[in-house]
This record gives sequence, C-alpha cells and structure tokens, in this order.
Amino acid sequence: MKPAVPINAVPVASSARAPGAFFHWQGDTLVLRLKVQPGARRTAWGEVLGDRIKLALTASPVDGKANAMLIAFIASEFGVAKNQVHLHRGDAAREKEIHITGPKLSQKWVSTPLNGLLE
Repeated sequence: MKPAVPINAVPVASSARAPGAFFHWQGDTLVLRLKVQPGARRTAWGEVLGDRIKLALTASPVDGKANAMLIAFIASEFGVAKNQVHLHRGDAAREKEIHITGPKLSQKWVSTPLNGLLE
C-alpha cells in the first residue's frame, strides 16, 4: 500500500501559498486545499495531488452529508470546534478550500506524514 504523504513532500508553512502547497497560513487561520472523495470505504487522508491533499470520506455527497462529515472530521483532526472550520470554497464540488481558525497540534500529528503542517 502506498504511503499517504511522504514526510519530505510536506511543504514548509508560510503566510504566502507556495507553488504546489496544499496549505498556507492567513494569520492564525490555516487554509487547506482539498480534493474530497465522498462515498469512500473509510475516512482517511490520502496523497498530495498537485496543490491539494486528498481526503476520503465515507459520507455520500447527498443533502450536505459529505460537507457535514468533512467539517466534523477536520475539527476533530485539528482540535477545534466545528464553528472554527469554515468551508470557504467548493460547497458542491470535490475541490474544496477549508479555513481552520486556531488549529492545535496534537500528539497524533507529530508521528504522521502531515507533521510539518502546523510547524
């Protein structure tokens, strides 16, 4: 099985978006660019695809279920309340931009391929 994201593929955090970076910072807000795959077998991070990171969700894209699951998953992953996660772009698309206000680094991120995300 192919690893989700090689550690050396994670771009360095900065206030400006680097070419090919799937995230950047706007003050204390983390902006993530996602390629969402609704209706997947399991909810999990995937590989980096150009300037986006893939996120598989088990929820179907019907009646906003996938978007609701996306917001809940991101809030849980970054240790914030759901009202701190904002779907900025892509409400009805697979390519989405998420804004996370005041994300927190948890111990699980330290040992994951995305560990450079919050540095």
